Amino acid sequence: EKIAELNQLIKKYIHFKPYIRQELDEKVRELKRFNRVLGIHVRGTDMYTAGKQHPVPTGETKDFTKIDAILREHLDGIFLCTDTESTVELFREKYGDRLIYTDALRQSDDSRTGIHVDKTLGENRKNHKYLLGKEVLTDMYLLAHCNVLLCGPSNVGFVAMIYNCNEYDKIYYCI
Repeated sequence: EKIAELNQLIKKYIHFKPYIRQELDEKVRELKRFNRVLGIHVRGTDMYTAGKQHPVPTGETKDFTKIDAILREHLDGIFLCTDTESTVELFREKYGDRLIYTDALRQSDDSRTGIHVDKTLGENRKNHKYLLGKEVLTDMYLLAHCNVLLCGPSNVGFVAMIYNCNEYDKIYYCI
């Protein structure tokens, strides 16, 4: 009930500018090259730092045995949302053409500093903070358009669940 209530607030108060909506819809069309898609959110960087704001995750979002079992449930594509380049490489090596991901800024060295606070990442990028927001919005929106979700405790996954309004076939939540 709470997710439906929050979804209605999003529909009422949050509207994308037309050029953003067009970009998002183009990305969703890319997802549609697959019949059914598993959305995976792998939070790296500061999520792996014990204490502070985030717990240490179980690592199930990188557990290929679990992912393969989920894929066998008649899923043929994967959308990966992550903040580390090494995670993209791991998934690309394992899943090849079955994998879709966005061209977002990511940590290249598995830094434990979140991309939203690492001042060195945005030094040479015009409108860095705006682009970070746009990239995470895109990732959340695409996760919301997947058939099944695998995620840990992060606002990106939570908002995707709300935006999706509990219409996933299944959610695998790692705590």
